[in-house]
Amino acid sequence: MQLDDCFPPSAEIGQRLKAALATMASEQAKAAQAAALAAYEQARLDGLCDEGAWECALEAARRAQA
Repeated sequence: MQLDDCFPPSAEIGQRLKAALATMASEQAKAAQAAALAAYEQARLDGLCDEGAWECALEAARRAQA
């Protein structure tokens, strides 16, 4: 089993986050994307499934924009 089998590539997650944050201002979106990507990767390392990690990523993005 390879790491990519368990974790989607960061580029794919980055694109999903960019689409989700497309309506935000540029600098704010970059900060939210960075926070979300870090939260996603940490959640996957903690054993969450893709959906759970995605929820963590979206929550981190929301907190970063507040």
